[in-house]
Amino acid sequence: MGAIKANNYSYDELDISMIARGVAHPARVKILKRLQMGGYRNIDFCRDLKMSKPTIKDHLDKLLEADLILIEYFPHFYVLSLNEKRVKSIEQLMKFVD
Repeated sequence: MGAIKANNYSYDELDISMIARGVAHPARVKILKRLQMGGYRNIDFCRDLKMSKPTIKDHLDKLLEADLILIEYFPHFYVLSLNEKRVKSIEQLMKFVD
């Protein structure tokens, strides 16, 4: 969690900060928008977003860390999908913030 002291914050506060960190880059927001349409292969993001594989992997790692995406592994690629349960919990958390 870095330099913060996790016991000074509620679960909801830590959760919101993890989500915010996950969507803190426009490329990750674009990835989430694409995943709203359904499953997507990781190799398709490189072509569609015009980014290198390592850059895409870094962005996907951040989204995975925030639990915003799900990954299904296959031998030469993997399929990503939006974590619908997490998206619903985000909507509930946003009500909490208001």
